[in-house]
Amino acid sequence: MKLLHNSITGHQNGIIVFLGDLIYPEGLPEIGHLGREQAEKIMQSQLAAVEAFPGKLYFLSGNHDWKKGSAGGWKYARRLAHFIHESLGRKDVCMPILAGPGPELIEPYPGLFLIFLNTQWWMQPGEIKDERGKVFFRDFRKMLCTLPPDKTLIMGHHPLRSHSLHGGKFKKRHHLFPLKLYGYRQGPPIPILGSLLVWYRKFIGAREDMASPKYAWFKAQMLDMLEDFPGITYVSGHEHNLQWIQDEGINHIISGAGSKAYYVTSGKGTRFASKSKGFIELIWQDDGVAGFRAHECNKDGTSKVTEMHWKQE
Repeated sequence: MKLLHNSITGHQNGIIVFLGDLIYPEGLPEIGHLGREQAEKIMQSQLAAVEAFPGKLYFLSGNHDWKKGSAGGWKYARRLAHFIHESLGRKDVCMPILAGPGPELIEPYPGLFLIFLNTQWWMQPGEIKDERGKVFFRDFRKMLCTLPPDKTLIMGHHPLRSHSLHGGKFKKRHHLFPLKLYGYRQGPPIPILGSLLVWYRKFIGAREDMASPKYAWFKAQMLDMLEDFPGITYVSGHEHNLQWIQDEGINHIISGAGSKAYYVTSGKGTRFASKSKGFIELIWQDDGVAGFRAHECNKDGTSKVTEMHWKQE
């Protein structure tokens, strides 16, 4: 799942950010584990795809990279970062450093500011919480007060706004064929139980859904803070589709369709939504974001590019 970020001067000044969930289903296990070889192949294929890219590279970890949110996930995230560093021969590409919560601020090019968050740190069951969590939002707000919102991109795996499955958006067919929620083509009809599953995810939430307690708390804290900085952009993955939502002065970009595509609908603030494999590109000029491009891969092997002017409504 990746977002390609280019300046108007060309790819040599571009940035590629991998937005997490790099290795399915449960990240990079230790050497000797039965799944280690396959996990390495998955990660190496992504690294090979960008090895000739002359710009800057950054990698976030997602819930799947944290052992799908299971105990010991923090070690998995740190192990993956070490593997990427060793493979690329660089130690400045996995953000935030040491799989901490962030915020990690960099200025890759003059006047452009990227802030990296490790959102799974907040969703992960208890194992690594420390004093850092108590001062995170205080320090983050202080940081944002020093930056121009229209030139600042926040990168986190989990979205804060979404009109897709993790955001509690389902279609009627999911009530009858709930296995479609998990990537199956259809499966047998499961009435009643299918509806119970849909309602559970919508109102109670699996741990990767916005309705779940940890996710809901984190989202509320973030939105309450970011609404004080209109024009800012929050970029995420997690959902397997492409979305651009404008809400309360915040631009929400979801670019999580690098390997598969799931249901998405239009809702409040939707500027763009597509159930297609692909990625989103943001184009910058000196005075901020200039444009938005969605690169979609069609089932027949062709591609489609949708370009939109970046303008607050």
